[in-house]
Amino acid sequence: MLTHGKYLIDTDVCIALIKEMPSVVEHIRKVGADECKISDITLAEMYFGAFKSGREKHFEDVREIEETFESYPIEHLRKYGELRWMLEKSGQKIGDMDMFIAATALEEDLILVTGNTDHFERIPGLRIENWMK
Repeated sequence: MLTHGKYLIDTDVCIALIKEMPSVVEHIRKVGADECKISDITLAEMYFGAFKSGREKHFEDVREIEETFESYPIEHLRKYGELRWMLEKSGQKIGDMDMFIAATALEEDLILVTGNTDHFERIPGLRIENWMK
């Protein structure tokens, strides 16, 4: 059973953590890894990157992220549909993977931690923090 955390960590922040970006490492230490969760979408994006690179090190990095953070399964399909429709009709569409991540953050009442703040600010009610500054 997935324990409820406070933060949903986006793919770019996971990559920054792997690269040991000081601001990201410090924030995770400060809030505690148990308060941070990821989406299965993030894992899918990271596995895509590992396959694209073909480097075993990148597969190891993904496994490390899987061991560090609990993951939300792909759910909240209705919220995804709502977000996609809302953004499409306003001409503000973002990528499908990002809409699934945003839907998870909204439905699970989590703060999305991302460096792509401009991208996600289009979604009303989504709480965002950027730990990559």
